[in-house]
Amino acid sequence: MSAGRSRLLVDAGVAPSVIEARMRSALGEVVDVDGLVITHPHGDHSGKAAEVARHFGCTVWMTEATQRRLPLHDAKKRIFGFNTPFDVGAVRVEPMPVPHDAPNVALVFSHQRARAGLVTDLGHVPKKLAAHFEGCQLVLLESNHDPAMLAEG
Repeated sequence: MSAGRSRLLVDAGVAPSVIEARMRSALGEVVDVDGLVITHPHGDHSGKAAEVARHFGCTVWMTEATQRRLPLHDAKKRIFGFNTPFDVGAVRVEPMPVPHDAPNVALVFSHQRARAGLVTDLGHVPKKLAAHFEGCQLVLLESNHDPAMLAEG
């Protein structure tokens, strides 16, 4: 995510070398990163957070619930509330809790009049999510197919 001169990553389940390769593929170059926002403490979303933060020299943003499960002893970190907007440079970030087996947040990123929403590991869509994403020009939804959850509710 970027706005003006501010750039941030969401989640860090892969090594910095993989992130850099993806930056080169998408952007043609590796760019500086101002912040890393962690949605929740599962390894595929946060397992490389400390390594990524060190590599890019960026601050890690997460909820207190995520920090309890993801100790990042040597990383610069900032805690945000589940419903408390915060700024990473020029990017406004609006978190909202969503159901998951670990504390998880949906995010809306905004800069001037542009808005983009993102939610990961979505088991079902909570009623308030549509309102949270209202006005977004782009929404990224990532969910998993869980037959047991479908069978058991």
